[in-house]
Amino acid sequence: MNRSPQFPKTEWTQVVQVIGEKNAESFDALSKLCEDYWYPLYAFVRRQGAPADEAFDEVQGFFEALLEKDFLDGVDRNRGRLRTFLIDAMKKYRAKEYRAKRAQKRGGDQWHVSIDQETAEGRYEVELVDHLTPEQVLDRNWALTILEKVMAQLEEQYRSSGKETEFAILRTFLVPDPLAKSYREIGRMLGTNENNVKAKVHRLRKRYREQLEDVVRTTLDITVSKDDLKDELRHLLGAFS
Repeated sequence: MNRSPQFPKTEWTQVVQVIGEKNAESFDALSKLCEDYWYPLYAFVRRQGAPADEAFDEVQGFFEALLEKDFLDGVDRNRGRLRTFLIDAMKKYRAKEYRAKRAQKRGGDQWHVSIDQETAEGRYEVELVDHLTPEQVLDRNWALTILEKVMAQLEEQYRSSGKETEFAILRTFLVPDPLAKSYREIGRMLGTNENNVKAKVHRLRKRYREQLEDVVRTTLDITVSKDDLKDELRHLLGAFS
């Protein structure tokens, strides 16, 4: 599989470019951003004490506010990390009480993205057993979102190659699993030998690592260094420790 050596646009750079704009490009960019990352922000707001309905409205209103011309005055856009940028912007949004402004706009011509609030709250309730700070909750859910995107992309790649069943069997080797089957058992399932299974697992893990770096890179400025990328990967994976 060929991988593109250049990344002329990332989620980060696209968002920075459309901030304060109200056109088809900005709506599309923010809709995609919201769909991918609204839950980490929702969990962040909930952990800060907002009720479920209020948190839902705040996240929706927050993404709408990104289209406001002066909303991000004072928010540092030059750190090069979309995760850091969004959490700083959300803190500003909450501090300036944009909820009241948004309530006045209800019923008007608003940008909107479909969000499953019931599923979100069910997911959040599971997290109430821990004692993480709001920032730690966001980091963990941000990392989970990244990993889910990587898995979905890999699954689609295997499916398009007619190897969906192979991926369903081998994906257990991508995460620690005390109940994982041996290479020999997997070989019998796939109709091949143990050495071939080892080779397949090696290729899958390599592709997974490459895909993970690619997805994380889209959340960074194109000017960041390899060390910056490594630091971000280390930070996200550390969110589970």
